[in-house]
Amino acid sequence: MGHRSPFLSCCLLVFLLVAAVGLGQQPNSSEAGMTFNGVDNGSYPISVNLSVPTVITLDVSGASGEPFLIYAGNLDLPGEDFGPSGRFDLHQGADLVLLVNGIAPVTPADMNAAIPASGHYIQFLPLNLEPLDLALQAVVTDPTNPFGFKISAATRLRSTSAQVTPVSFSTDDESLSIPLVTTSITFAGQTWTQVEVSSNGVVSFGAGISAPQGTAATFAQGAPKVALAWRDLDPTAGGAVTVFEDPSGRVVVDYFNVPVLDGVPGERLTGVIAFEPNGVAWVRVDEGPGGEQVTGFASQPGTVTPPSVNLSTDLPATTSDPVFECYGASHPFDLVGETILAAPASSGTSTTVAVSAVPFRITTILPPMGPTVGVAGMMIRGTGFDSATQVFVGGAPAVTTDLISPDEIVIRTPAGTLGPADVQVVSGQGETYTVPDAYTYIPWTTTFGAGPLSTGTATVVPFTTGFIFPFFGEWYEELWVNANGTITFGGPEASGPPTVAGFENGPPRIATYWADWQWGPNSLVGVYLTPFFCTVGFVDVLPPGGGAPFSFQVVLSHHGEVFYDFAFTPPSGIDLLVGVTPGGGSSTTPMLDLSQATGPTAPFSNVYEFFGAAQPFDMAGLFLDVQPSQVVAPSFSLTLHP
Repeated sequence: MGHRSPFLSCCLLVFLLVAAVGLGQQPNSSEAGMTFNGVDNGSYPISVNLSVPTVITLDVSGASGEPFLIYAGNLDLPGEDFGPSGRFDLHQGADLVLLVNGIAPVTPADMNAAIPASGHYIQFLPLNLEPLDLALQAVVTDPTNPFGFKISAATRLRSTSAQVTPVSFSTDDESLSIPLVTTSITFAGQTWTQVEVSSNGVVSFGAGISAPQGTAATFAQGAPKVALAWRDLDPTAGGAVTVFEDPSGRVVVDYFNVPVLDGVPGERLTGVIAFEPNGVAWVRVDEGPGGEQVTGFASQPGTVTPPSVNLSTDLPATTSDPVFECYGASHPFDLVGETILAAPASSGTSTTVAVSAVPFRITTILPPMGPTVGVAGMMIRGTGFDSATQVFVGGAPAVTTDLISPDEIVIRTPAGTLGPADVQVVSGQGETYTVPDAYTYIPWTTTFGAGPLSTGTATVVPFTTGFIFPFFGEWYEELWVNANGTITFGGPEASGPPTVAGFENGPPRIATYWADWQWGPNSLVGVYLTPFFCTVGFVDVLPPGGGAPFSFQVVLSHHGEVFYDFAFTPPSGIDLLVGVTPGGGSSTTPMLDLSQATGPTAPFSNVYEFFGAAQPFDMAGLFLDVQPSQVVAPSFSLTLHP
């Protein structure tokens, strides 16, 4: 990408200096509240599972008099429908009021209710015997929010005729005995009336497993077991683990959006372990990171540790029990979305294991809108993609197509006409998968808002122009602007003064000039959005301890580039931190000299420099271009230029 014009930088800063419209001060959270039966486990999305018939309590919270609307739609279960175990993705269709699912609509139109004086809108809703699988989200009008509204976390509301037993762990390394209420499980030649559910992705029988990390030896020995992904998980920090007993006799242990402790911050595991009435057991990981883990079946554990097999290439096969594969950094898990089945042989001493065909499908499309001129970024997630996969939007081929993994493709959109357009993928074998009206072509749209913050506060900015920002392998549809001169993703973090520990252990962050800035009567922050760029400017903030006001800005590109504009020399004698980080304590990379570094940097590593009295700022009057090494990359190349 070419370098941004300094004229654009100067014009925007002038614009910020004279504008003071509508971007109100926000506390550290501007999310609306919505719960069903009081469930809000802090994860995203929230999952609420209920046995029917029942009555549930809906609670939407906010300020008195704020209008709100609840958007809802049926959920598609991609691939084979496994009933209560099916994963969900909310697709736009005829039965959907509006595609929300974490994406704020452009305007909160047609609000049909208002928050009462109590601050809570409460309704009691009966659920009948019909199974239900919905995604719901509340949109609440909020005049103090820069975009006029706030949204709740998306909630999956699932009612089923199955017996539903939530598994509530008290620690992150624990196994709980769950009695089966309506059925039993046939496994390892025995009938079991209770199941031992581990917080770390393993189901066993006769004895629980609490160890945080599986190995070939520990998997092959001990109690009979099935491992979805035996690794260090933490259901106490979010997500949900649930046991379903279906009337058909199937038992499903569902791990939904469970945080991974031994991986990259923010990674989650979603998948199921299932037992059929005929003795077949199966597992399917629907979302899971790389790293060390064990997946497999051990119905007849012994004292000898057999070799790990390759589940993706050695099957189907009839083999001696146990059957498992060990994964790690050099050999990451490669069966996301695939069903691995284990059927006991008639002898009881061997197991027939097979992997189902990988379904060719789309599960996620981001963003849901973009300009008619095209060339906007689009991220498509699904399964079965390869280098021969083609993508069409509104019937026109993508301008560029980059295969990130078998589960992710990034494209640049073709030009289109105003209105909805189908998104279609075509495999090299001619198989197609189409999501109708999944993308909406909108006019070229720019938005601008500016207003004050105060020390220690932040404001959230949803992207409403079709802009989307890839950062350390994730895609973001909003950012948080913090009063300390930083941008964060996933939540605010406005503390100051800067520290290396806070930088390494906080949320994913772009530190423009992280300092303990003070906010005076003329200080303001402004955000300018186009489909391709997002510019964040801080104007007339005050140095800690007093002094002349200071202004600075940073520009984000839909390619994932970060342009630092060091047009002005920062005040001397104050602590400053400049850089980018995936956060969460995942990296303790040594500090760089940004004026000399070029890259590429190490994957998922911090890129930063700390300035202070002992290390004066040495990049004044220059631009720093932090550019991803690939289309979506956890590493960067650095360029410093006038």
